[in-house]
Amino acid sequence: MPQSDAFDQQVPRKRLRSLIDHDSIDQHRQETSQAFRQVVELYVSSLTICPLRSFLARDEENPDSKRHWTPDTAIILADVELAIESALYYEKELLNFFWRWFVQPELEPVRDEKLTLEEKRLHGQIIQRCGKEFLRRGLYPFHRYFKMPKHPSKRTQ
Repeated sequence: MPQSDAFDQQVPRKRLRSLIDHDSIDQHRQETSQAFRQVVELYVSSLTICPLRSFLARDEENPDSKRHWTPDTAIILADVELAIESALYYEKELLNFFWRWFVQPELEPVRDEKLTLEEKRLHGQIIQRCGKEFLRRGLYPFHRYFKMPKHPSKRTQ
């Protein structure tokens, strides 16, 4: 008798379902969703910053002209993009959906589109995958990502 059959006979399925902590699963989903929302918000806001030598940076009437790129801006953009690509397994279709659903509406207003059932599933999947990857890479919470060392490291001789 295989081991899995013996295990199934010993513990009924209802008992196994009761052992699963659904509250911790829901809490984990909420954490990854929150990480996703906040990191994407920072990413989109960083995309709107004007490069130092651009024409827009010299426009004094443009409120975004007061915000300029820094090395930190470039680093956060690169880190987020790498995490997104990794989380979505470099699948072009999922990356296009990410851009269309989460970034493009923030940059330019588009009409609301109704998602099909399959697209709703993909939408949630993208949020969970990316949020999980942001947490895994330490992009969220932000205080860990932007944390400065307390003491400069000493070089050993």
